[in-house]
Amino acid sequence: MWAEVCSDAGFGLQERGFWVRDHAVSEDVAAEVREEILKCHEEGLLSQSGNKLAVRLPDGNRGGSVCQKRNVFEADLIVDGAVNCPEVLEKSPVLAALLAQEGQLRKAFGNLGQWLRIDRLEQAKVQVNTSSGGAFPCHFDLPSQSGQGAKRLLTVLLYLNPQWVDGNGGGGGGLPFPLY
Repeated sequence: MWAEVCSDAGFGLQERGFWVRDHAVSEDVAAEVREEILKCHEEGLLSQSGNKLAVRLPDGNRGGSVCQKRNVFEADLIVDGAVNCPEVLEKSPVLAALLAQEGQLRKAFGNLGQWLRIDRLEQAKVQVNTSSGGAFPCHFDLPSQSGQGAKRLLTVLLYLNPQWVDGNGGGGGGLPFPLY
């Protein structure tokens, strides 16, 4: 189901810290996954998204403040390598099959060199933006709730917006994160 990882992926990841692959899945697979996710949203299986922002508390300790993102709904399907939201996966057989084949991506990226060793799918999330205003501030993701022992080496974003064209706004971007 996944398209091949091109040989330029290693260069992009090592030199820029990110790599973009258009048409990572076929148009048919993308359309089916999109419909499954939208149906799950309509059935109330996705919840409003929020960012937890780190803050310094008056006593000097660190804390967090959750800011809800209007018009953005999501479900964490896999967390720390384990299924977290089986009801969405049960209603999304094409998405479930795509995630079950993530080993193809790990193998392909593993062939890029010893510097990128991926041992499992750490996290998978689906998201629906229902209207304008569903923007994300510049951020980086941590795979575990606490951020302790974060192991994420690679983030894959699969955009399923078939009518999107330049000028619509809402484009994504990647910032390089240092690989040590």
